Amino acid sequence: MRQYEYENCIEKKVKKGQVLEVRFTNITSGCCDADLTLVFANPKTNNVVWVPYGSKVNIENKLYSIIQGEVFRGRNSRCFSTECLLDDRREVYDLYDYKGKNAIFIG
Repeated sequence: MRQYEYENCIEKKVKKGQVLEVRFTNITSGCCDADLTLVFANPKTNNVVWVPYGSKVNIENKLYSIIQGEVFRGRNSRCFSTECLLDDRREVYDLYDYKGKNAIFIG
């Protein structure tokens, strides 16, 4: 499982206060393979939404900054881990722990 990237997104801009859902989706990797990927999705359109690195989201009344996960080698390319949430104490959390939860984009 990996963190998604900008080119994987259909919706490139997120609005302040927008409610997103943390969910799994299959995203193409290379020519034909698909990776099970954790994403922020727009629950109204079901599209994958880009939440830029350094942005803040509120999940379960806790504020997190979005960071790039650790690099690892996937089947066809480099990937980033889903450990991409940073709290105000500089502790890193895995997005996987919030699957199925709503996230509010703060900016």
